[in-house]
Amino acid sequence: MYGKRLVSHRAFFAGTLSAGIAFSVIWSLSFIVAKGALQSISPLWLSGLRLTLAGVVLLLVNGAAILSFWRNVAPRTVLRVLISGFLCQAVYLGTCFWALVHLPTSIVNIVVSTLPLMSLPFSFFLLGEKIGLAGIAAFVLSIAGVVIALISGIDETMRNLSLYGFSALVVFGSVVALALGNTLIKPVISEAALLPFCAFQFTSSGVVSIAIALAHDGVHMLSFGVLLQEAFSLFFLAFIGSILGTVLWFRVLRAMPANTANTFFLLTPIFGIIFGYLIFEEQITWSKVLGVLVICSAIGLRLNSIPSFSGLSNQYGIKR
Repeated sequence: MYGKRLVSHRAFFAGTLSAGIAFSVIWSLSFIVAKGALQSISPLWLSGLRLTLAGVVLLLVNGAAILSFWRNVAPRTVLRVLISGFLCQAVYLGTCFWALVHLPTSIVNIVVSTLPLMSLPFSFFLLGEKIGLAGIAAFVLSIAGVVIALISGIDETMRNLSLYGFSALVVFGSVVALALGNTLIKPVISEAALLPFCAFQFTSSGVVSIAIALAHDGVHMLSFGVLLQEAFSLFFLAFIGSILGTVLWFRVLRAMPANTANTFFLLTPIFGIIFGYLIFEEQITWSKVLGVLVICSAIGLRLNSIPSFSGLSNQYGIKR
């Protein structure tokens, strides 16, 4: 009996860890794909089309079950999911895509890796999650790695240092919105709510983003030729980035405390630097490498502070 329980705990942990790593890879690749698409499509249109396409696909595939789910949801929960979606999808993607036009993909990935620190106060004050000394140390260490890595970004963008600094602040602000949105939705996540929440957030945020794109950029920014040219990018961002990535993220977020789950975002600069070099030939400088090494140390420290398998199973009601 003990052996079966141990195998079950290990399988649960391994599955959650695999989902988190896969999510980090998809997250990093999404920046790469978006960077290429932004050469033809404006940031607002790209985020709006991505989200709307993902939401419509979910409604077409399982619309009846999704609509049935929402009939029994309390208005307070609907508002919470709507606000969370606006922060995590419309605000985050729109601002992040804008900054991506002006920054290397590796730098954007590095700034996004500050999510655990941004989530720390929200998780503490809104969810009452306890934060140990190891967790605090890991967050501080991760920020040190980010600062070191950002030095290389200054070297790569010396021609317009003020724009670089402003764009980095925009990405940082988008991460704050993402952290708050993730924390707001944490208490109401469940297996049954996964697809309904995604469909609702994608569709509503996509419509808002498209409305803003129409007002700001105008419809003349799009053409059938541009859409056909960027069809693969839209497919990847909608199906892989939004749908599959969010499903994996929700799985991790349901299985771990928000502060622990957000640790997987620290993997994004590692994959981001590698993908940026291979695809866009972005420089791999000493400061980036050192920053990533420091971030890896933070990841190891944070993972070592995760409760034991038994503690996880008791806390989240895993069947034994």
